[in-house]
Amino acid sequence: MRQVICWSIALLFAACTVDGPPIRPPSDYARPSAPGPADQLGGDDITPGDVGGDDVTPGDAGGDGTTPGDAGGDGMTPGDHDVGPGCNNNWPIPTSGVCAVSAGDRQRILLRGDILLESEILPRAELLVVNGTIACVDCSCGDHPQAAGATVLTCPRGVISAGLINAHDHIGFTETHPVPDTGERYEHRHDWRKGLNDGTYVPVPANSHGRGNSWGELRQVLAGTTSLFGSGGAAGLLRNLDQASNLEGLSHGAAIYRTFPLADSNGTMAPVGCARYGIDDPTTAAAAVAYVPHVGEGIGIEARNELLCISGHAPGGQDLVFGTAAFIHGVGFRAADIAMVAAESRGLVWSPRTNTVLYGATAEAPVYDRLGARVALGTDWTATGSVNMLRELACAESWNAAWGGYFSDADLVAMATAWAADQLGFGDRLGRLQTGKVADLVVWNAAENPGFRAVLDAGVDDVALVLRGGVPLVGEPA
Repeated sequence: MRQVICWSIALLFAACTVDGPPIRPPSDYARPSAPGPADQLGGDDITPGDVGGDDVTPGDAGGDGTTPGDAGGDGMTPGDHDVGPGCNNNWPIPTSGVCAVSAGDRQRILLRGDILLESEILPRAELLVVNGTIACVDCSCGDHPQAAGATVLTCPRGVISAGLINAHDHIGFTETHPVPDTGERYEHRHDWRKGLNDGTYVPVPANSHGRGNSWGELRQVLAGTTSLFGSGGAAGLLRNLDQASNLEGLSHGAAIYRTFPLADSNGTMAPVGCARYGIDDPTTAAAAVAYVPHVGEGIGIEARNELLCISGHAPGGQDLVFGTAAFIHGVGFRAADIAMVAAESRGLVWSPRTNTVLYGATAEAPVYDRLGARVALGTDWTATGSVNMLRELACAESWNAAWGGYFSDADLVAMATAWAADQLGFGDRLGRLQTGKVADLVVWNAAENPGFRAVLDAGVDDVALVLRGGVPLVGEPA
């Protein structure tokens, strides 16, 4: 697996390309460092709670409590994220492994360790799972009426997070080896899909084995993923969020996954107008918990025109930009387009590695955030994307560094957990460690990388346990 992960010199130092992504100056994206007038991307930098943050008002976005413009912060350490006061627990370090286990009722599991909430860390805390649902998240869950007799996992050097959600994949192509990066970049996805506009055709065969989907899902589970939005799936491992019949026991409507919402799989492109396209029915799309189409995959005018057609802003278009929609890729969107998407839909599903490899650019994720939209993260596929979500997070961090560290560590993890659940219409059940949510969670080895870094710096070997609905899928032998 590690040979597959290191598939090209293009991924050296966890970057997304050999030379690094083409970027604007980081100052274009940095969160404001001092009070100033309102700008077009939101945030007047003086109003508490406004986008951007005034860095002095408790609860305002941004600020480590000491350094203006710093993202997050515990009020003491510049660059650190918000850390709660911690709990008065002091557990002994296990002699081996990440967690010490006291066997009990398998339907009731009490986990002890540092708990990652959406925007803060609850150190030395407890989380109780009862029949696959989170029943308690607190300093002590021992007094909960169903805690007695539970299996206890004590992980003093472990970090507990929500299970990762891969918000964009093509699981039916998961047997494909990574395509060598020749350095060629394309204007539109049809240029490499069909060899149009003098682009070199990139062959990406579908799975040839009957268990290809299962193999791909297992690779994701090993890296801490519990749910997949992947245009298909297999029974027994990940929750397949686009298949109501394959949600692994979760009673919930499925999201609509659309690779070709303009009926353009044959390579149709149009720089203006929509007469060449067949556009999805807005009524059917709006009835789902989420409608998530591929739009704007490329940097040319044809990629941008796709959004104009799917938003009804071009002749012959249909308006599919509504409150339950989110858009995969969006590389070709302009600032005004992003403003519309942010105002009228959930936002972006971001796949930076495949965007960088194919187009030399990626979606302007900080602009979505500044305008109030969420950003979710997905691997796309093995051909030009990431082997798992940990590798995709590494690529997202490379872009984030180019953007001046706009997103905090907690933000990046949220892209693969809470924000991904929201984008796909599953935020009511998945993505957060909260009472009443489904117990899809991961225990990470945090001996060397504490807090949110336990996820962001993790490799497959750092995954100590993966639970899906309280059921262990993979983990250390104990």
